[in-house]
Amino acid sequence: MKNIKRGVYQVKDQDGKIMYIGSTTKWTVNGLEENHREFQSKGYSPTKFRKALVSVGQQWTFEWAIAPAVCSQEYIEICETALIQYLDPVYNVDKNPYLSSVKYERYEKAV
Repeated sequence: MKNIKRGVYQVKDQDGKIMYIGSTTKWTVNGLEENHREFQSKGYSPTKFRKALVSVGQQWTFEWAIAPAVCSQEYIEICETALIQYLDPVYNVDKNPYLSSVKYERYEKAV
């Protein structure tokens, strides 16, 4: 395992309802928020969440659900999946990021 810090973030609307949960290797919430809010100028894909963030989410806030720590991608995606399945955020299309990563072989294979 590489020494990479990973965390799980959540995005809340102005009433405190969790709208989206994601995982990242970014270490600051501000940098993460900037990436999502400025997705068009950065050439990122226009996901359902990013489009909503621009159209109705001006007051939404980003915060850590699980603070970044050195851990595997598998571990953080299992945590992310558990939170998504428990909280069922409106803008999470993929309800099981861990299984998606397994399916698309995103993890390094053991030698």
